[in-house]
Amino acid sequence: MKQRGLPAPLHVLQNFIRSVYREGLDTIPGAIDAASNLFREIEKHHGLTKARRIFAKLASPPTARRLNQIKNESLLNQLDITKPGPDAQRLARKLAEENMALPRKQHHGPRGSTNPVTLEKHIRRLRDKRDHRRGWCDFPRY
Repeated sequence: MKQRGLPAPLHVLQNFIRSVYREGLDTIPGAIDAASNLFREIEKHHGLTKARRIFAKLASPPTARRLNQIKNESLLNQLDITKPGPDAQRLARKLAEENMALPRKQHHGPRGSTNPVTLEKHIRRLRDKRDHRRGWCDFPRY
């Protein structure tokens, strides 16, 4: 029975998640069964090649380029939730201080700089690039 307001793929996914949750993902056999069920559902809707591509992409570790994208998205998310409003300079100072205390691999930003000026410049470039892609160039800069 299809629920109202949900497109067909979301309805299928919702039912799948409910059935998997009942089976239990807390055990290895349950997790393997859930993964194989999900693979079969994706294969049924999109074909074997696409299902394999999706699982291969999710199973492989992220590349260095993807890790940089993730770190950049994290910086933009932190900028967006800054209170009282987006302030690249304040965020850069905070992140530079945190980077000094963290191990190198856990540093914020793709290069993990401890220089607030460098971090601010990087954050502003990311923000401007994102805003330009979205067509938000007419909005005032912070």
